[in-house]
Amino acid sequence: MRTGSLLLPLLAVVILGSATGATARSNGDILLLRGQHLWLVTPAGSDVRELTPAGFDVESVAWSPDGRRVALGANRHIWVMNADGTSLRQVTTGSLSEGAPAWSPDGKRIAFSSARTGFEQVWVVSANGGRLRRVSHRTTSCVAPAWSPNGRWIAYSCTLGFPKLMLARVGGHSDRVVNGRAGVIAEEDATWARDSKTLLFTRSRGVHLLGVYSVSRVGRGLRRLVTGGSEPTISPDGRRLAFIRESHLWTARRDGTGAHAVTSGAIAEAGPDWGSDAG
Repeated sequence: MRTGSLLLPLLAVVILGSATGATARSNGDILLLRGQHLWLVTPAGSDVRELTPAGFDVESVAWSPDGRRVALGANRHIWVMNADGTSLRQVTTGSLSEGAPAWSPDGKRIAFSSARTGFEQVWVVSANGGRLRRVSHRTTSCVAPAWSPNGRWIAYSCTLGFPKLMLARVGGHSDRVVNGRAGVIAEEDATWARDSKTLLFTRSRGVHLLGVYSVSRVGRGLRRLVTGGSEPTISPDGRRLAFIRESHLWTARRDGTGAHAVTSGAIAEAGPDWGSDAG
């Protein structure tokens, strides 16, 4: 009887651990642009390999949620390839530039920016290509989408005098300003926290970079995390933050403390995206 009573809590721990493991995401490597070349680096800043397809100028990149594929904004279109650089295929077509891909959390769709109707707007397409669905409907430029982890929201920046953080419900027909602060404040490079309630973004006053900030989805609790940083990306486990500062990759704790540079060199870096461990 005593053995059985000990096994019951042990079994509960095992089951709970398995359930937690099914949803937890392990940190993988970081996609990073050096000029228009795509590199894969470790969170410690060591080069893994270059992933630039031959003859391509890469302008934006995004990991798929499972860490097995990479979406590219390159050569005026959206492309998808395997994480090792194989099986490159074109997703979008047309005569106007497209970029800034962002995966849906189920890995089936990609949001992106395109000027196919005049000003750049945010669109969604199947990761296999096909019919497009328009998300933003503004008479001004809307770019750089970020899909919430729960799949319900797409954040992006629209030029309303200066770039402002916007939020649209997936499947809806309108959007709203997140922060509502007027003036020369620019809000760009949105990314989501794992809870789908908080956005991280780059904030500037005119041409002066202020840093990486966080704000709730409803525009409350504005807070600076990193001074002088930009282009934030959160680690898949939600505990770390990577960003660009002084043209190179830095990392910090999720709250912005402990920031330190992990890369250096003569070539400016941009567009980091922290992926899951696909292993």
